[in-house]
Amino acid sequence: MSKSRISASLMGLAVLLAAGASLFAQSDLSLKDVIERNLKASGGRDKIAAIKTSSFKTGTTVYFTGTDERLKIATGKQPVVTEVILVSPDRVQRNSFNETTEVAGLEKSIYQFQAKFQAGLFTLIKFANQLKAQGFRSFGPEKLYLLTAQQGDLKVSFYLQAQGFWIKRIALQGYWESGMKYEANYDFAPYREVEGLRFPTTWFASFVGMRGSLFEVQDLKLNPNLSPAFFSSLEVNIGQVETGPGSLKGNVLDFVDRPDSLMVTTNWTKKSVEKAGLKSNDRLVLALGGMQTEITFYSEIPPQSQFANGAQILSFNPQAGETAVVIFFRTDFSRFKEKLAPLAPLQIRKK
Repeated sequence: MSKSRISASLMGLAVLLAAGASLFAQSDLSLKDVIERNLKASGGRDKIAAIKTSSFKTGTTVYFTGTDERLKIATGKQPVVTEVILVSPDRVQRNSFNETTEVAGLEKSIYQFQAKFQAGLFTLIKFANQLKAQGFRSFGPEKLYLLTAQQGDLKVSFYLQAQGFWIKRIALQGYWESGMKYEANYDFAPYREVEGLRFPTTWFASFVGMRGSLFEVQDLKLNPNLSPAFFSSLEVNIGQVETGPGSLKGNVLDFVDRPDSLMVTTNWTKKSVEKAGLKSNDRLVLALGGMQTEITFYSEIPPQSQFANGAQILSFNPQAGETAVVIFFRTDFSRFKEKLAPLAPLQIRKK
């Protein structure tokens, strides 16, 4: 072996030994030390304490968090808000399309964990008094600190980088009322600095038996000006629905324009459609933006064969949400597309 290769090998060995020695030294850190290093890596206690409220967006969902562990989740394409979830240390409520319910059990614990974690700005600060150290865990060549906590019915595992002390992964485990096990992993991607604090830019959520999803953190705001009543309001914004015999008036919530189709999401729920007395195969007149066209109502999306020569229908598509959709398929929908906007009025009546 040449002298240059021997020298390079010795240098590589020295680096590995130094890294191993550093990791070995850090393995003697106390739980308190690990927590403090996590807070320091994220900006420090003082900067974290200076943030009373925060907000960010992922897709069509906006999260608003208070340092008192209150969380408000608003979903919809602005100015439309189809669902609001309010989380506090005592209760969790959901208003979905003006139907308000109490959230309990494991789902309640999941939301309360989320509120606590986001209130601490993606750090361990809100869990400091309930964490337990579980040593190291290996993920491939990387060793991570493992800390665990219990949030109601939910077991929480935090995995921290042994060098940077940022949270790399969170694993959640629990059981639904049916006895079925719940398991979810959240992997956090590179962190970035905002006003002296460090936040993850993305996270990847994966669930046992299901496909994972990537969430990108956008429009992050620190200390946004929120009214005192903000975290108490469950109000959604989906327009108004009027029902009559064989007729419905309502509003557009969203629309998806593709080369061969146009799908318009309305604010008409199954209850309002039933109240109007609509039955499958009813022929309807749709009015939108001063124009009219004939469509057919189906209680469920009809077979693909029904779309062979074009179709104009009103139906319910489970993949599009909880409300009825109007679908134009392989027909001339350009004149209707020009009139579409969030909350634009529309109506139908039986022929």
